[in-house]
Amino acid sequence: MKSQSLIFKLFEILEASLSEFGLESTVKRFAYISLLSTLGPVLRQPFADVNGSKIYLIPGDTGISRELKVFKIHEPLATATLESHLDETPQRDLYVLDIGSNIGYYTLLEAKGNPRGRIIAIEPNPVAFQYLKKNIQANALDNVIAKNTAIWNKDGCIEFVVRPVSNLCYVKEVGTGEAHTGSVIEVPTRTRLWDIIILVGF
Repeated sequence: MKSQSLIFKLFEILEASLSEFGLESTVKRFAYISLLSTLGPVLRQPFADVNGSKIYLIPGDTGISRELKVFKIHEPLATATLESHLDETPQRDLYVLDIGSNIGYYTLLEAKGNPRGRIIAIEPNPVAFQYLKKNIQANALDNVIAKNTAIWNKDGCIEFVVRPVSNLCYVKEVGTGEAHTGSVIEVPTRTRLWDIIILVGF
């Protein structure tokens, strides 16, 4: 982080110096092109190597997929907390209900750090769910079962807002009341944990 801050500071100094000659836009353009040439091959890959796992990413997702592509981590503090908790569990045979699994970032951490346990991964977004299943298969995880449903206070279906930022999708009924920036679909809902456990075959 210190080296990055130093680079940005040097860039600011250089830009300020060249601005006297009207060349600051040239510097910005050069820096942008250099950044694209560096990150371009990485950004074009359909997957990222994250925490020792291969995670396939949703094309066009400006949320967690882009974050993992560039930074190789999501929510560093929560990630460290989860890994620490799993390390402190000697038997590593926990049963975990992962609600809102998205493409499986935490699911993979839970499954690999808890090899003798079981993970029930719940994801209502059908696109994210397909990548969740793909990532479970790509990492040969046999202790995870995924279900494409939402958890709600009644069984049936409910309107769900799908947004370009895949990890910011939500159930329409609990939105803020503001205009919904995304497409609205219907997803199935489940209420009782026992029903879900029976449904997925545990």
